[in-house]
Amino acid sequence: MGTIYRRQVRFCTTCDRRLDTTAARQACDVAGHAIEIREQGPWWIKYQVGGRPQCVSSYSDKKEDAKRLLKAREGDVVKGVPITAHVGRVTFEEAAADLVKDYTTNRRRSVRIVTLRVAKHLTPVFAHRRLMTITTADVRAFTARRQAAGASNATINRDLILLKRMCVLAMQAGKLTVRPYIPLLKESNIRKGFFEPAQFESVTQHLPPHMQGIARFAHVTGWRTPSEILPLEWRQVDMQAGEVRARCGHDEERRGTRVPVHRRAAARAGRSAPDRGAPEAPARAPRPLRLLLHDWREGGPAHR
Repeated sequence: MGTIYRRQVRFCTTCDRRLDTTAARQACDVAGHAIEIREQGPWWIKYQVGGRPQCVSSYSDKKEDAKRLLKAREGDVVKGVPITAHVGRVTFEEAAADLVKDYTTNRRRSVRIVTLRVAKHLTPVFAHRRLMTITTADVRAFTARRQAAGASNATINRDLILLKRMCVLAMQAGKLTVRPYIPLLKESNIRKGFFEPAQFESVTQHLPPHMQGIARFAHVTGWRTPSEILPLEWRQVDMQAGEVRARCGHDEERRGTRVPVHRRAAARAGRSAPDRGAPEAPARAPRPLRLLLHDWREGGPAHR
């Protein structure tokens, strides 16, 4: 069973001051001053976790608030929730650092974008606050502020998803017990219009020769150019079966994907099919990817 208490301090009524040090207390004792014990500050709770005592402040002068906190902590201990004395004290900055660390550990390519979003959009609003003090009302106020700045619903949702991920990571680490409800906005960014074959061929004719095969292969398969097409190797192309296999585990959304492709379409990945016994080589373009993407946007060779 836990206990509820208030911290006690020694107070010299003659000097009218707190005796926070041993030297001050001894001096008043020698002088024969009247010293009394006083309860001071908010209510504290004390409970056991794994045989070790945990003392936590309720940050309230009401005893009932301390009782509710003690009951909640003891319930979490019974459920096996990792509880420490620092639960609820995690700040937004600490949660943001944990988020970036999570993206870096999992080698997500969006770690740079996540860092920019947190620094530019979330930090100016939630900085220097404890994560447990962020409420749904605060989230709605943030959403209204971003809408007033002209941000689209999809852009705002990306920021809110990062905030939600911070809370989830904090709960998994035992730094937070309850996370706020974070409502997302409805997105209506449905693609309109079609890129007809004649239009595609017209654009492709303006690309450099080494990019035309990549563009046509992407048009046939619908694969992503940087992460799926450029890393392809000829051992992933089965000419007899007439299919191209994405590397298993290379992309989490297309693990082990097999796409039926004509022999001529498979050869568009970068060069013609190799002869039997020829060494395998990745079907990469001879220019850096950033220049290839620039060529695609400009419709021609990159301007230097």
